[in-house]
Amino acid sequence: MNRIDQPRLGSDPAAGSRPAARRHRRALVGVVLVTALAAAGLGACGIGGKEDVVSDTAAQAQPVDPAVAQLLDLTAANVGAKKPIDVSTELPSLDTRATSDQGTPLTVTLNAVTVSGSVTTVVFSATNNGKGGSSRWQVSDFFSDGERKYPIDSAGHKSENWGKSDNTDGVYITDTTNQKVYRTAYDTSGGCLCSGNLSPAFVSEGRTLVFQTSFAALPEGVSTVDVSIPGAGTFSNVKVTR
Repeated sequence: MNRIDQPRLGSDPAAGSRPAARRHRRALVGVVLVTALAAAGLGACGIGGKEDVVSDTAAQAQPVDPAVAQLLDLTAANVGAKKPIDVSTELPSLDTRATSDQGTPLTVTLNAVTVSGSVTTVVFSATNNGKGGSSRWQVSDFFSDGERKYPIDSAGHKSENWGKSDNTDGVYITDTTNQKVYRTAYDTSGGCLCSGNLSPAFVSEGRTLVFQTSFAALPEGVSTVDVSIPGAGTFSNVKVTR
């Protein structure tokens, strides 16, 4: 989980999608999110039963934004850290959505979709746009899939053990080129490779938290995807960086 200071964004509920002209400033990176990726269960399922097909038309890969690369490196280096880590950085804003949770106006920003090795990572953030000085937003399970039993294989079977739902495992990617849906990755012990332990995570007015969710690596020929985030809807034709 990462926390960012930035200017307060508008909270107009009619503005479902805004231009990506803003860039976040000054980040505090806190890491309670991922376990070792080597043990991850990574996979994708087809839409309508179609087989895996990798596109022959591979658009030139977009380079990873240096700020995103720095954030991912800091996350990997500080997994398990109990307190936020100061870092001076700017994150790109690909697109935004206005939403709300229990009366608190929020802006969800999609920051990046990156592929590195065998892992795809979605970086996104949420800003509390409340006014009045007393509105703190509890993240909790706002970005979860609502399930408390984690998947244990590619066939969709789930563990009998109860897990946690205060994470960002509700995020998913749709590869429209190959008709595949990518669900959040889990490790062999049932840990979501995503931002977690979000029940005690509160966002004050004008503050932003940044989240990460990991998936299997997208094929080389995939240059854009759709990203669906609970509460924010689907971000279409998002550029993939490598």
